[in-house]
Amino acid sequence: MQFFEWLQRAFQAIIAFLTSCVNTVADMLKDLFFWVIDMAMSFCASLLSAMDFAGTGLLDVAQVYAGIPQEMRDFLHVIGFSNCVMVVVSAVLIKILLQLIPFVRLGAK
Repeated sequence: MQFFEWLQRAFQAIIAFLTSCVNTVADMLKDLFFWVIDMAMSFCASLLSAMDFAGTGLLDVAQVYAGIPQEMRDFLHVIGFSNCVMVVVSAVLIKILLQLIPFVRLGAK
């Protein structure tokens, strides 16, 4: 009887060891995936920081607004374009924030 108990304990120890090995390999693969993603994001961040956007006017809203003719600015003000943009941007931000809540998808598939 003792032999079978010893064999059962040895078998359980081997199963526990193999389970631990499988979990370790799974963690290593998960860490490798996140490491690759982190390196890709770091590379993209370094590329973006190396680019010079100062002369392009892409990020300068005042310069873009100054480029619109005065008549067009007056027309946009009369029809309430700024209010419209504010409502649309607010709606998009609210939808994005609601998407962060688990189990709330609001029609997104």
